[in-house]
Amino acid sequence: MTRTPLTKSSLRRPGAGVVDPVSTTATPAEVSPPAPSQPATSDANTRYLRDRSKQMVVYLNPEAVKLLKKLAAERDCKVHDLMISAVNRELSAAGLPQIAEPDKA
Repeated sequence: MTRTPLTKSSLRRPGAGVVDPVSTTATPAEVSPPAPSQPATSDANTRYLRDRSKQMVVYLNPEAVKLLKKLAAERDCKVHDLMISAVNRELSAAGLPQIAEPDKA
């Protein structure tokens, strides 16, 4: 059995050739605005920390990851809580307000 080679046209998303109704000459009454993807809530009213925070990636060597996981298990907490605690210590040492808080959920 032979396979057909991959081409740009075979990788095209469904509907990729469809004309966007907003870019045509339709009047504003004929084009409805897109529905919001998420309900509008204020940051203070969200249940989850991820909804009121920004993500930051930290690359650590494998041994450090093992040690953090071990320490978190010994303290019966999450590695995330250890990281928040470290951020707060650094902010405090620099004379800045502690703005990071552990996840309460």
